[in-house]
Amino acid sequence: MHSFRAVGATLTLVLTFLAAQPSAQRMVRRIFVSATDSSGATVHGLVKADFLLSEGGKPREISRVSADVPMRVILLVESTSAIAPMITSFRSGLQAFYDGLPAELEVGFMTTAGQLKIRVPPGTDRQKLLSEFQSFSQELGGNVVIDALLDADERFFRKTSDRWPVFVVVTTDSGATRGEQLILRYNKFLTDFMLRGGSAHAVLIQGSRPRAISDFIENLVRNTNGVLETMAVSNPLAAKMKDLAARIAADRAAMSGRYEVEYPSEATASTVELTVTRPGVTVRVSPLRPF
Repeated sequence: MHSFRAVGATLTLVLTFLAAQPSAQRMVRRIFVSATDSSGATVHGLVKADFLLSEGGKPREISRVSADVPMRVILLVESTSAIAPMITSFRSGLQAFYDGLPAELEVGFMTTAGQLKIRVPPGTDRQKLLSEFQSFSQELGGNVVIDALLDADERFFRKTSDRWPVFVVVTTDSGATRGEQLILRYNKFLTDFMLRGGSAHAVLIQGSRPRAISDFIENLVRNTNGVLETMAVSNPLAAKMKDLAARIAADRAAMSGRYEVEYPSEATASTVELTVTRPGVTVRVSPLRPF
């Protein structure tokens, strides 16, 4: 929920967070800012000194301001025996995803049979990525996609503050149960991932009685303003993966020239007030990317 008021040469924006409500503790929050001049053109070169920020009526010290934060994409794909009859569709889907990605985008490719397996670490080595896509096949082990997602976040996103974290998950769900410990881990991850402005998209190939995997993935995608595609068969996978690549490219373009503002947050506060002190600058603010 946004409201605006102008004060002299400054513009103040009030942003109310309606998503995660973690317990009271001090944590890092990121918000995202579009700054334009009177003609609507993007204003470049703003620094920490150009922003004033308060949360719940209390001043907060801004720890970092960055512009054009690069996106890092982690593609998590199920590779259990369940996908063996669908292997042609999966390979076609990976190829379609590859074809639609911007060449300079940082991408990692990982699979989820038994444990997180890193096929290609995040980077721009397109030849390695294409080779792994083309040789993709089933592996031994059960589908641990949620554990793998949490592990991938810990290894490649959570400690990397200079990237926009994006998950793309491709998995089946035939009705596996979930454990209480995994729920606790997931809830902690989700709160932190949202505070970091993370995004998630997914394709779910569901059996007749989907359960835990669908619950987790649907919750993650909806809380991060992503795209969720569900299907009963794998035939449409290539088209859906092409669409996801296009969405990722569009999201990246939409955030061009926009700022990431990071500050230590009191988690119980819900209202953030951001003031830009440079004359003639209008801002829009969001807790999510893109906007």
